[in-house]
Amino acid sequence: MGCAQSKLKIPKAVATTRSDDRRNDKDDVMIDSNHNVGGAFDTTRATRRVGGSQSSRLPLQKSHDEVKQESYIINGVSVHYLKHDFLFEVHEAGLDQNAKIYDLEDLSKESHGLIRKKGEHVTCPRDGRIGAAYVDCIQGEDNVGPANLMLSYGWANTVDTITSTLYDHCISKNLNPKRTYVWICCLCNNQHRVAERKRMGIEVPFEEFQRIFYHQVISIGNVLCLMSPWNNPIYLSRCWCLFELFSAYESDHVNIVIAMPPSEKNDMVNALNNREGVNTLFDVLNSTSVEHATASEDSDRIRILSLIETGPGFSTFNQKINALLRDWVNHSVMEIVEQEESKLQDDVRQVAQFGMLCTYVGNVLYRYREMKQALILSEKAIAIHSMIYGTKHPYTAASMSNYGLILKDNGDVDKAMETFEKVKRIHSSTLGPEHLNTAISLNNIALCLSDKRDFDKALDYFMQCIKIYEANLGDHLNTAGVHSNCGYILLKQGNLDEALDHFEKCLTIRLGILSENHPDIADSYHTLGLVHRQKGDLSKALEFHSKCLSIEEKILGQDHPSTATTYDSIASILFDLKEFQRSHAFYTKLYNIYTRADKSPHHGTNVVLNVLWNLGKTLHALGDLSGALMEYENGFDLSNTLHDDTTTSEMSNWTKKFGEVIGSLKQQMNVSEHQIDSDRQ
Repeated sequence: MGCAQSKLKIPKAVATTRSDDRRNDKDDVMIDSNHNVGGAFDTTRATRRVGGSQSSRLPLQKSHDEVKQESYIINGVSVHYLKHDFLFEVHEAGLDQNAKIYDLEDLSKESHGLIRKKGEHVTCPRDGRIGAAYVDCIQGEDNVGPANLMLSYGWANTVDTITSTLYDHCISKNLNPKRTYVWICCLCNNQHRVAERKRMGIEVPFEEFQRIFYHQVISIGNVLCLMSPWNNPIYLSRCWCLFELFSAYESDHVNIVIAMPPSEKNDMVNALNNREGVNTLFDVLNSTSVEHATASEDSDRIRILSLIETGPGFSTFNQKINALLRDWVNHSVMEIVEQEESKLQDDVRQVAQFGMLCTYVGNVLYRYREMKQALILSEKAIAIHSMIYGTKHPYTAASMSNYGLILKDNGDVDKAMETFEKVKRIHSSTLGPEHLNTAISLNNIALCLSDKRDFDKALDYFMQCIKIYEANLGDHLNTAGVHSNCGYILLKQGNLDEALDHFEKCLTIRLGILSENHPDIADSYHTLGLVHRQKGDLSKALEFHSKCLSIEEKILGQDHPSTATTYDSIASILFDLKEFQRSHAFYTKLYNIYTRADKSPHHGTNVVLNVLWNLGKTLHALGDLSGALMEYENGFDLSNTLHDDTTTSEMSNWTKKFGEVIGSLKQQMNVSEHQIDSDRQ
């Protein structure tokens, strides 16, 4: 291939950033309340969503201003010291970088480990007694200073995992390791006092711990959560870790970064070069369940769970943690792309591997509806594969298929179909008409035909696709997907029993392959809800849509388009069941999603108008005529103020529809007022 001899020019990627086993009894819970904080550094583009609602806060949390009034200095150990001096001490103690924190210090023993030994002859600056915290024994500005980063981690993490993650964080954020001071519980809590209390059976009241911990989070202002290993993080299984993360998340003044060591990034790169690696990312999100997290002390677990249950509730807690994790996944995969791109040389094989990485990462972002970045990666993959393999190679065609799917979901069905037709010609000529890749092209063309309402032709393409899949793959995820697509077409044509048969086959296959809370399982529940709704079984439809929603809220988040669609379905069913109050609550959620300033424009004004109509309808049914009138008038004003020539006719219909119901409702309200006056007389 002659292309290897010329400089390989790859389009630039979009710039983004990324964001325990047992804990040793109470080692990370006992906090010295006399420690103290300097200024927090600026973690730019930290992977957090700013602002937790006041109503979901945990009890006893103080405001930022209240905490600042109590400010004191909390010292931390520099990343430079941890990377060099601390590692040297670990080796001197006969251990290595793979030692876990609880290997360094066993608080159940009277003999001192590495951490307590450091301060066994040093006077504690807080209580004046012999036996100081590790951090109290370090001197020099390059080694210790006012903490500007809190590490949230587990004592089962290794020394290497902790030090390499922190050092990599400094490098990626352009921070000076000698001036990045980390508050890390094993070194900054006085473990001599922790061990004493443990032996004497004295516990710090949980409320006191919560108050002190929240004070430290606010004062330090920056929290780094260590997520390792990437495919089964210790962090997500520990009550204290999740509690720390949520406490930081709920503060409007704390930056959160979720990070992993460089070795884990490399493992993620390798995993993302196949479909199973992509599914593993969804499984990570599915693993967040604070109800099933553990703690070394069962009393701690009980108190944390009680605090969460009476505060935000388990569901809200898990959803907010997953919102952070979704950001972490999105930022991590894009950072991986940037790093891999920066390493590219004039090596065709290396560039080809990078093209495949763009393809698979694009798939992840596509699933999360990060369409802009997914589109850029798809275009990048096409450029790379066309340059290396030519425009008619199957790899190029696969990249084009992904590109077409994004175009289709962005509403450009004609261009998407044109792309899929090109892909089909490539696959048919190079691989044959019965090849699996040809079947994928048939499926994608059929999806476009369905959008264009050519249902008969779409169904014919889908059935051709199923024959190829069943002959070559049997019960495979691709086979399941086409069964679902057939079901949709049959549903639109009114063939409900045949549609139900295809949807059930799809669910059976998916349940046999995927985890029970995978987004594709949610999709199957949604389709079964649709067909039962049309068959008139509203209770069964509500059951399936509710199953779908519980997965989508957890894995995809409340603002995801698929979740919004499910809110709409449930609201409509509840209205038909005459549960108007619950119906109105779901329509309100839907309205909040569609009217958020940062939502994609493809939702469209028409969708918002439809939600306003339904909000008015539910309030009308509840007897709240004034509230209904307000929603209808909002819809009227919105439709009446649009002047886009392409939507004039549709908006005119909405204006007329809202105007008629407003007139009718005002007349009804006047009649009601006259009736009230008459009754009073």
